[in-house]
Amino acid sequence: MAIVASSLTSSQSTVNGTAFTTAAVNPAASSLVLVFVHFVQNVAGAYMDGAITCVGNTITYIPIATAVHNNWDTTVSHRLVCFAGMSATPTNTTIVLTTNLTMTAAAWGVIEVTGVDTTTQKGFKGYGAIRQ
Repeated sequence: MAIVASSLTSSQSTVNGTAFTTAAVNPAASSLVLVFVHFVQNVAGAYMDGAITCVGNTITYIPIATAVHNNWDTTVSHRLVCFAGMSATPTNTTIVLTTNLTMTAAAWGVIEVTGVDTTTQKGFKGYGAIRQ
């Protein structure tokens, strides 16, 4: 089976907050769902290592990659996180991205990847797809 990636939704918010909600998405059964979120804080050298969660679609999302850019010479700090998850029976719901820090803005994209390895490894359904 061919591996196919499709965008389910993307958007942004420039309203200060600790929770950001995507549009409703309806992933296919056993597809790998990747959620990318870029948080922005208008504080020079802000501590961006706070807890971030991703909840929705009856999928257990786990963070698989993160990058933090704290430029001490500017007034903006950034954090990019990629979450991954897979479910045999996902639901058509929104995804809520939360952090324990107040962010100035956030942007996100949700991508569905079908035709991937659906095995469970290291306690995570879809781990094989990430390695693939």
